[in-house]
Amino acid sequence: QMFRMAMYHANHPNGSYEMTNRVAVFDLPRAISWQPGQDIIGDGKPQFGGWTWRYDLVAAEPSRTEVTLAYDWTAVPPFLREHIPLPPFPVDHLTNSLRHLAELVQQALANGVSARARRAHGEPPPAGAFSMSSTST
Repeated sequence: QMFRMAMYHANHPNGSYEMTNRVAVFDLPRAISWQPGQDIIGDGKPQFGGWTWRYDLVAAEPSRTEVTLAYDWTAVPPFLREHIPLPPFPVDHLTNSLRHLAELVQQALANGVSARARRAHGEPPPAGAFSMSSTST
């Protein structure tokens, strides 16, 4: 499975760009991870750089989920490391990402998304308050 995301970064040559992400783990409701890539030469075939994003979710209480966000670049080949300083952003970027995720979940809960999720999966997914942690390797 792959999904695409429109991105923007002030340091990117075009500002706006698109990432193609290959799903590595999709284990509802416990984990999701993906490997970002780009169609660098324009042939429709994304190339993946060796880094992975991963969210692990653990039900801590009936209305609380612990979420861990990991960004792993240990598989990035040396030729890319020459052009991309790793890590490409500080650890607080991961913490901000987790805060944003918590805000989105709270908004979804306020809008009744949890009821739809219960019906779709046959049980209440862990949701509500978040305990956050992040790792970067």
